[in-house]
Amino acid sequence: MIGLLVLISANNLKAVHTLQHETDSISNEQTEEKKMDALSLVAFAGAAAGIASLFIIAPLSILLLPGAFVTGLLALLRGREHYVTRRGRGLAVAALILGGAFTLYLFASFVAFGLFGF
Repeated sequence: MIGLLVLISANNLKAVHTLQHETDSISNEQTEEKKMDALSLVAFAGAAAGIASLFIIAPLSILLLPGAFVTGLLALLRGREHYVTRRGRGLAVAALILGGAFTLYLFASFVAFGLFGF
């Protein structure tokens, strides 16, 4: 009977140790900080620079904002699995929205100019 109790307590101790080790490894993974995705950061910086250049050097925004749109699209097309280990999906979405809105506006103004000669 005593041998059975010792065997059960040894198994319980081993199970507790294993559970504690698994909990420690999970908490280490959760506290590990994700790295910033460089392409998402470049896309957002391009969108921010494009908006700033609207008020300083307007023709430069014609290059920067569509470039931010394309770069944000490329960053998002990497897939959902990429952003499990990286941060920056929101920056890519913001660059996509800002660059896309400006590109749509630019395209519409070129079409209006071509059709109506404003």
